[in-house]
This record gives sequence, C-alpha cells and structure tokens, in this order.
Amino acid sequence: MKTIVVDDERLTRELIKEILVTNFKDIEIIGEADSFASATLLFENEDPDLLILDINLGGSTIFEVLENAKIKNARIIFITAHSSYALKAIKFSAFDYILKPIVPSELIATVNRVYQLNQEERIQNISLLNANFKNPSKIVLKTSDKMHIVDLEDIVYCEADNNYTIFHLTNGTDLVLSKSLKVYEELLSDSSFYRVHQTYLVNVNAIVAFEKSDGGHLLMTNGKSVPVSVTKKKRLLNHLQSIYKS
Repeated sequence: MKTIVVDDERLTRELIKEILVTNFKDIEIIGEADSFASATLLFENEDPDLLILDINLGGSTIFEVLENAKIKNARIIFITAHSSYALKAIKFSAFDYILKPIVPSELIATVNRVYQLNQEERIQNISLLNANFKNPSKIVLKTSDKMHIVDLEDIVYCEADNNYTIFHLTNGTDLVLSKSLKVYEELLSDSSFYRVHQTYLVNVNAIVAFEKSDGGHLLMTNGKSVPVSVTKKKRLLNHLQSIYKS
C-alpha cells in the first residue's frame, strides 16, 4: 500500500512513518510533505493508496487539494491537534481521524479500519467532505451493510437502543447504527437537534406540537410521538420559545 504522509512537523512525520513501517508489512512510504505546495507537487507525481494528512498547514486547510483525481482513489486518515469546525466536517463525512499527540495504538487501529473502505465510498466521502466543509448539511450513516448519505433535514429523530442508535427518517426508513445516542448528540449539537429524553434526540424542525398529556410529549412530522423527560421539559420549552418567538 503506497503511502504519503503530510504534516508540517518533522518529528510527527517520523513517528507516523515508524509506526506504519513497523506494524504494516504491506505499507510503503513513497513520499512526505510539510506544506500545501510540496503536497500538491507530490500528489501530481504519485498515485497513493493511503494518505495521512494533517488538517492545518500554515494557517490553511488540506481540503483544497483533495479534489485531485489521484487522491480520490486513496484511503485518507486526517490528523489534527485540536477539535475544530474542520473536524466536524470530517466526522459528518465519515472519515477516520486521529488527534495529536499521536498514540501508536490509535493510528494502528485507524489504519486497520480504513483498509475496509471500497473505492466508491472513498470518492463519495471526499465529495461530501468538500460540500460539508463550510456548513455541514449531510451526514454519512453506516449500517451493517451499507453507507447512507442523509440530509440532516430528513432526520426526524434519533432513538437509543442500548449501544445502538435508530435514525427515523422522513421517508419512513429506519437506520440502525452501532454507536450510542451520545455520540450523535455531540456530533449534531450545533445543528437543529435537541436531547429531550434519555432515549430520544429530536430534530427541532420536525416538531409539530408539544402536548402536555401523559407528562409531556412531542408530535413529530412522521406522526410519531416522542416523550419528553421531566428534567428536560422546561429547558426544551424555553429553547422552542427562543426559536419561534414572534
């Protein structure tokens, strides 16, 4: 697997290369870069299978060079020193990433995961990443057998089922994801989603009405009823009033 490492810190590049070569016999480091200029030149001359990319290089981001035709064929792992709007776009678009300082076991596990991606998924993810970079509007939801690209506005609510999460969509489809509801609560926190119950995360834009009966519940656009916990009720009503106040 031909691999390119892009990071503006030499010691970080050296660490990544050492971890990869030591733990993956089929990985060949064919190049490295420390800037956008050197990365772009490298991408023009090489056809990598795997890219380890630092998000921030000299105050800019790596996204602007990702439309390169050869890069679209590569598996990509992003590296970042901190959480940011760029990292949110990466999460929405279902790319793997690791945080600095780099922990060898985390990099190894991440490389093992990206081995499983097929080419069609990689191309779709890059296109979605570029679209989501400024303002995420779509999310990749991976079920056991398929990768679904879903508009955020088409999610009515999310429901916890032990360590799984069920996404209920406007078209009546239910998608079961093998991650907890808390993961999606954090990911969607800046979007129009609100945790109204231990078991439910709702799209505020999909609420039809709040009904006080039975302790309080929400009527959603798909006709379903979602309970509101006692501890969440007052805060939810204040939140709705702040959004829809005249």
